[in-house]
Amino acid sequence: FERTWAESLATTPYAAEELSTHTRMAEFFDNGVCARTNGAGLAGFEAGAMVSIVGRVAGQDAIETSDGVTISLVDAAQIASEAMPASGCVEIVGTLRDGTSVQPARATAFGDDFDLKNWDELIGLMNGPYKALFSA
Repeated sequence: FERTWAESLATTPYAAEELSTHTRMAEFFDNGVCARTNGAGLAGFEAGAMVSIVGRVAGQDAIETSDGVTISLVDAAQIASEAMPASGCVEIVGTLRDGTSVQPARATAFGDDFDLKNWDELIGLMNGPYKALFSA
């Protein structure tokens, strides 16, 4: 008896939420659209939004964002161990679970010399006075 991935997923607890999350992740990888924000900006998004946050690794399952907010990474083990750096700066693209946690879909290492202060200033411009320049 074979079941499709969707059928198997539909029988698990939180099935609708998980299926919806995977659908949003698939849509992200199809069109590449997600909201770039910082830790404080996460409060402006609903759970389930695809977001991109940049920060410094603060342990195995957390990062400190460019504006100093600690974000928990839910199910971070799903990211290949070589993709998630042990230290330095990283971009996490994933699904917002709540205002302080993200389920990562992708991690990109930015190294130890990445300037988080400049990034945070850019986020302020991208989501503020120059938002129209960065919108699709």
